[in-house]
Amino acid sequence: MQDNNKIDPRNHFKSNEEFNDFMEKIDLKLKAKGVPIVGRQLQGAGEVAKTLKTSIFMVPKSSAKPNDFRNFSLSAHVVSWFDRRYGDRLKMNLSFGKTVVSINHDFYKVELPWVYGSYRYIFDSTLKDYPNLQDPRFNVASLVEGLTPDLARKIDKFGQLHILNKVKKGIYLGQLMEQYIEVLYIKEAKGDLIQSVDLLFQQKPLCGLSKWGSLQFAEKIIKSFLTNKRESFPKTHNLSELINLLGEYNLKNLDSIDLNHIQCSPDVRYNSELVERSEAVQAHWDSVDLGLIILQQF
Repeated sequence: MQDNNKIDPRNHFKSNEEFNDFMEKIDLKLKAKGVPIVGRQLQGAGEVAKTLKTSIFMVPKSSAKPNDFRNFSLSAHVVSWFDRRYGDRLKMNLSFGKTVVSINHDFYKVELPWVYGSYRYIFDSTLKDYPNLQDPRFNVASLVEGLTPDLARKIDKFGQLHILNKVKKGIYLGQLMEQYIEVLYIKEAKGDLIQSVDLLFQQKPLCGLSKWGSLQFAEKIIKSFLTNKRESFPKTHNLSELINLLGEYNLKNLDSIDLNHIQCSPDVRYNSELVERSEAVQAHWDSVDLGLIILQQF
C-alpha cells in the first residue's frame, strides 16, 4: 500500500489566506473561460492539479486538515472551497462519458467516472473498489456494467489489457474534451459519443444510429479543430474530405486511423440492420482514437 506522505509531501500553501487567494485566481480563470458553475469544481480541480503539478482527488471534505495543504488534505480543501462557494449549484453527473469493451466475444458498457491526477489503473477480478485515500489504485473492472466476479476471473491477461486500454483512452479523451468544452462543437461531439454507446445497449440495439453517432463525433472533432484555427469547411459527412483540410497542420498519427471503420451512409439512420453490432463498436473505438489524436494537438 502506498504511503499517503509519499504521494505528494509538499505543503503547497503556508496559510488559509494564501490558499484562498490562489483559489480565487483559479475561479476567475474558469469564469474567463466561460466555464459554467456546474463544471467549476470538476475543471477547477484540473486547473489546480495542472498549476501545482500534483494530483487532485474527489475526496470527502472531512479529509481537509487545518493548514495542511499536502496530499489528500489539499484535495479535500479544493473540494470544500468549491462547495462553500457554489453549494447545490455544482450538482452534476461527474462522468467523462461512456465506452465499450469486449469480453469473451460479448460487448459490455463502461461509464467513465471523473478522474484527474495520477491514479494507478489496475484490473482486479474481485471488482473491488479502492476507497482508501492512501491507496489511489483505480480498478477498471469495477466499472464494467454487468461484469461478475466469476466472469472477471476468467479474463486472461490479453483481455485485461484490452479493458485497461479502452478505459484509459476513454477517460483521457474525456479529460481533453472537458479542457476544450467551450470550443464550438465539443459539447455536441461528447453527446454524439455517449449516444454511440447507449444505442448499442438498448433492448433492441440500434447499431446503424450508433455508427452514425460515431461519425458525427468524428466530424465535430475535426470541425472544432478547424474552427479553432479559424478555417472554413464544407457541409459534408465525408471524413476523408474533412481530414484533408487538416493537412497543413501536420497532425501526427492521423494515418493510423482507418476512416472506413467510421464512415457510413446517412441511410444507416433509418435501417440499423445495415450495420452489425461489431461494426458499430469498431466505429466507436476508432472515433475515440481519432478524437485523442486531434485533441492532443489542438
